[in-house]
Amino acid sequence: MLYLRLMWEGKFSSRGFTLVELLLVVGLLGILSTVALVAVDPGARIAQARDVQRKADLRQIANALDTYYIDHEEYPHPCALVQGFGECASANLSQWPAELNVLLEEGYLKTLAADPVNNAFASVFQTNGLSYFYVSWDDPSVGAVAGKYYILGAFLERDDDPLMLGNLGGGLSRPKWPDCSTDIGFDGRAYLLRSYQCPNDPEGSL
Repeated sequence: MLYLRLMWEGKFSSRGFTLVELLLVVGLLGILSTVALVAVDPGARIAQARDVQRKADLRQIANALDTYYIDHEEYPHPCALVQGFGECASANLSQWPAELNVLLEEGYLKTLAADPVNNAFASVFQTNGLSYFYVSWDDPSVGAVAGKYYILGAFLERDDDPLMLGNLGGGLSRPKWPDCSTDIGFDGRAYLLRSYQCPNDPEGSL
């Protein structure tokens, strides 16, 4: 009854926002959106998404390589050179070398993924672009026999990724070559998947 009486006497009103109040709200929203854009860098988010794609692509290729090995008792090694440094790469705006098409031809993969940027490749020992790479070369000095192991990798964009080669184990040590004693000296921005592991690899090595 009191509520009805107050309504009757006009004690409650249903007035809307004034122009000043609306301008104040719009101004506050503008400030908050600016702060959010600064805090969440769109470029960094896009780079992070590309790094996630790189890891997923490499895992798919690695699974195909492991199945290929079960069937053939060796990994593809079209780019292996004696005493090595003959890495394959999906680079320079092109695709992987034709020899790796065996993974497609024999049904291990439907497509052979390339890096989302895929703009250049110089060497596994320096970042000169963004591409995927595959290593299965001969190098007796590190226990490497072509076709009996692989190292599959990509260069990541985010410096703070804990699985980046330069960040593994606090950056104090590297994953090892097949001899399990020699550090892999690839560029620190590399992310690697290997067909083998060593007991003395730093934590997080794949």
